Amino acid sequence: MAGLPMAQVAPDRDGLTLDQLTVRLGPVLAGWPTGLVLSASMQGDVLTDVSLTWVDAPGGHSGPVHQSRQADHPDRPPHDDPGEPPGDVLALDRLASFLLVAGWPTAARQARVARDGLRSPIPEVRDRARRSAAALARRVGHSRTLAWSVRGMAAGTPSSTPQARPAPAAHDVVDRFRWWCAAVRGEHVDDPLPALAPAELASVLEGMELAAARLTVASVVVDRDPASARAVSAHD
Repeated sequence: MAGLPMAQVAPDRDGLTLDQLTVRLGPVLAGWPTGLVLSASMQGDVLTDVSLTWVDAPGGHSGPVHQSRQADHPDRPPHDDPGEPPGDVLALDRLASFLLVAGWPTAARQARVARDGLRSPIPEVRDRARRSAAALARRVGHSRTLAWSVRGMAAGTPSSTPQARPAPAAHDVVDRFRWWCAAVRGEHVDDPLPALAPAELASVLEGMELAAARLTVASVVVDRDPASARAVSAHD
């Protein structure tokens, strides 16, 4: 097909010579952080030579990422508060992206509807959205099928805050999506969720299958500033 690069050959991790294709994901992709670009080589469905950069930052970085900013989500209704979104809004935003990538579009849509409702200036709409969000978070957090399908992915993800105790980002995808569910329900979460620098996340994705890499990226927060050991709190 015209415009597509031809596959090359190279040894894979087992020493076999397989076709190798250069792939690029982002900067605009469903369930993907807006502006993030992944470049890698792919043999079969395994990613190697992974690198991650931000398209709108010199050298691939600029200040801390706020993935629920209005600029990143033009479909989100405006809100009177110009500051950072509440923790439950941010958590619903991340949960919606994850559920979309995980193949649960109905739950993803419900999370987006609840997220938008929580930003409404009308108290009754916010109350209704809060109840819907809590019910959704319980259903997702208790889903055995979802947990089984992603368990063990990205186990041992590094933390940008080495001095902190092990947090959900240091575990697997199941721990992280359940962390977001707890934040949506307003439960107290002792450990914050560290934001990962692109280089840290790239090292985690090295050798992953493409589907697992998509789920991993959807379950974390990627920092735009490598110098800021930032962590996401459930009460941000």
